[in-house]
Amino acid sequence: MCGIAGIAAKSAINDGAIRAMMTRLGHRGPDGEGIWHSRDHQIVFGHTRLAVIDTSDGGAQPMLDPSGQVALVYNGEIYNYREIAAKLREKGVSLNSNSDTEVLLQAYMCWGHAMLAELNGMFAFCIHDGRDQTVFCARDRFAEKPFLYSATGEHFAFASEYK
Repeated sequence: MCGIAGIAAKSAINDGAIRAMMTRLGHRGPDGEGIWHSRDHQIVFGHTRLAVIDTSDGGAQPMLDPSGQVALVYNGEIYNYREIAAKLREKGVSLNSNSDTEVLLQAYMCWGHAMLAELNGMFAFCIHDGRDQTVFCARDRFAEKPFLYSATGEHFAFASEYK
């Protein structure tokens, strides 16, 4: 049970807003935390980590692709991540950890939104793709992992809990 939070806005965001959100989500992930923001500070992600599958730093979040252009925050467990990892390796993708987080990120890099068809698990995530300046969010089919959000004309904010 990790905690995820983020804000995408039309103007620069102060990291303090995400820090306040993460403080309220701290009980969801006592094993680590991280913050990432886009170069223009219009998108900020925060994560509190409960390390389960890969307890090394290889599963730390927010996680970036090797180019640094795609960022992911994720809560949950991808039950079939080993099978997806094998498919990715067959396509020549190199994985640097045993983390389902890295598999999720690389599945997006390889298949885009179509990667949802590959996923079996309980999850909620948000991806910022700096290559085309999009934000892609999803949760599992049964909403086992919460993804709560608020959207206005000025911002999109999300978190694992209403707090």
